[in-house]
Amino acid sequence: MKKILFLLCFLSIFQLSCASRVVCKKDHVKNTIYSSKESVAAKLSSEESNKVARLLFEAPWCGACKRLEILMGQADVTKGVLRLNIDETWAFIFSKRFGISSVPALVELRKDSPPIIIMGADKIVMHLLIK
Repeated sequence: MKKILFLLCFLSIFQLSCASRVVCKKDHVKNTIYSSKESVAAKLSSEESNKVARLLFEAPWCGACKRLEILMGQADVTKGVLRLNIDETWAFIFSKRFGISSVPALVELRKDSPPIIIMGADKIVMHLLIK
């Protein structure tokens, strides 16, 4: 019994000393493929006259989204597309403004035009290839 108590005390002290060495600097947030709320706001608020904002709503757990990522890489149409993780609360709420109910979905915003909403991996890639 004494050995078990000693072992438990040792493990708890070891665990506390290891936990004090772990420092989270949130570098993993900076290295994500998804756009931040700030970068999306900056893109949407810019005053370019021929501005086109392409917002791609997707999720890391979505099989069609993973397929879309491969297709977009092969077609080389990733430039200029802001990728939004639907699992983040702000992106989920933002997607509801456009009536998006499934992922992947592309919303193309042009000045003085209604938004264009495209759903489905193949349709999104075709649209990005044409534009």
